[in-house]
Amino acid sequence: MALMPDGISINVTPTYDYSTLNHNLSLLLDQLSPQKHVFLHRIVTTIASGDAPNPEDVEQLLERRNGFSCAFVNCQDHGSGKLGKRLDKAREHILIKHLTSHYVCPYCPTSTARWNDFKKHLVRKHPQFAQTSSETFTCNYCDSPKVLTTKHNLNRHLENVHSVLPQRRIRQD
Repeated sequence: MALMPDGISINVTPTYDYSTLNHNLSLLLDQLSPQKHVFLHRIVTTIASGDAPNPEDVEQLLERRNGFSCAFVNCQDHGSGKLGKRLDKAREHILIKHLTSHYVCPYCPTSTARWNDFKKHLVRKHPQFAQTSSETFTCNYCDSPKVLTTKHNLNRHLENVHSVLPQRRIRQD
């Protein structure tokens, strides 16, 4: 078991659809400047061997202009800083949108593109495997315990399902 972001302990890593990536390789290469071709080839070779791509190679498929931009010309996020200033989110864009990365649930056939969506699936559908006691919120009104991933979702559930208004804190200055 590996400790993943947000304290969830599970043995899961992103999966890459090599056949789709290989099939689209020439289209992807046409959208990149020639200097970036070597990094895409290196990434595809790494994925073909069953390994996750090197983050530094993925980073080479980004451009820096007032934040990060996608280097793929036909991408809607190509341009000045459209991916924001966080390198991890910019890399995630490349992995999901262009390299077909996704997380596959080891307990059912579900797969998600983003880690946060996978985490929510795990907590909602397989709470016995999600070791996230500090991150889950349980409804005390439901017969079978309903587990929610955020306090906001619990409050919304209480209000919509049980007509219980959540207690709001009032700031006193």
